[in-house]
Amino acid sequence: MKYVNGYDEAKTVFLGAKALDSPQGPNAESITNKLLDLLADCKLPMNLMSSFVSDGASVMTGKNSGVAARLKNLQPTLISFHCICHNLALAKSDADHSLKPVKNTITNLTTAWKFFKNSPKRTAIFIHMQKELRQLELTEKNTRKLSRKICKACRTRWLSIYQSVESVLHNYLPMENTFKALQNDAPLALGLLKKFHCTRMLGMLYIFHSLACNGQLKQTFSNKCPEL
Repeated sequence: MKYVNGYDEAKTVFLGAKALDSPQGPNAESITNKLLDLLADCKLPMNLMSSFVSDGASVMTGKNSGVAARLKNLQPTLISFHCICHNLALAKSDADHSLKPVKNTITNLTTAWKFFKNSPKRTAIFIHMQKELRQLELTEKNTRKLSRKICKACRTRWLSIYQSVESVLHNYLPMENTFKALQNDAPLALGLLKKFHCTRMLGMLYIFHSLACNGQLKQTFSNKCPEL
């Protein structure tokens, strides 16, 4: 919940969570009832609720019987918004699909993540390559951290693509050396080596990394109350 405190500052707090255990499933009626129960538990009067923000799903924004419509019946001045971060993510996802180089880059990032994620052997070789290149002596705890350095790129998670690009660039040489070491044993390693050992792919990664404004915008929308 976002509110304005006595110093005219916008604050966001987590009120709680309710299990949607209705026999009818998570429909608009059960979601609305759980939301009202949560407000009652926190002793927050419905008449002070000024807006409702959702992901834009039909169960939330249905004109006649969605959650927003049901809340408006109780509080007529309520304003319903589609989450600006979610809108930004949808716009970016649509743009990604329309640009083949962008789409291919995201696919390659996801494939590289899966290549290491599903194989302790490959991960061990990857860590060994990092230690060799950086001349590191790692504790067991730090070794586990390194094994998760290649981040997953997921279109539905707001910041994941930028994090994935950053992790690949940070580990580019160890990752490429790992593909080289495994190319004779794993056909996928050879395919990934060809894709990442390519001027176009490296250029796309740096373009992604330099265009960090998308991630910064989402963090701004999530953490602050910008004037639009």
